[in-house]
Amino acid sequence: MTAPHGRFVAYTGRWRIVLASTSDGDGAIAALRSLLVNVLAGLTDAGGPLIGHIKLLADAGAAGHVAMSVTRYDEVPRPKGELRGVPRALDLTLAVIVMDTRHDDLARIVENALPKELNPEWVGDTTGERQ
Repeated sequence: MTAPHGRFVAYTGRWRIVLASTSDGDGAIAALRSLLVNVLAGLTDAGGPLIGHIKLLADAGAAGHVAMSVTRYDEVPRPKGELRGVPRALDLTLAVIVMDTRHDDLARIVENALPKELNPEWVGDTTGERQ
C-alpha cells in the first residue's frame, strides 16, 4: 500500500450523478457525507496514511451546491451550501491528497467508497504523485 516515503499522491475524480426521483436535497447530502466517511474508513483500513485533504464539491445547477472537506481522521464532514427541492442530477468532484500511498490503491479506495445508490457515471480524473 505504501508509496515511496515522503510522496504526496493526488487523486481527483469527477462523476455525473443522476438521482432517483424520490431523492431530496437532504438525502443527497447524506449520501455525499457517507462518501467522505467511506473514504476515511478505506484509508484507515489501508494503514492510515497522512491526509493532506479530502474535498468534495457537488453542483446541482439551479438546485444549489454543496461542499465538504476533511483533513483529519476524527473530523466529521460538515456540508457547506444546500441542495434545494428534488435535484435531478449532480456534478460531483472529489479530490484526495494523501502521503505515502500508491495511486492505484487510492483510486480503488475512492471507487469502493462511492455509495451505489448514487448511480455514479464516471466523467474523468486527474491524478499524480509528487515529492
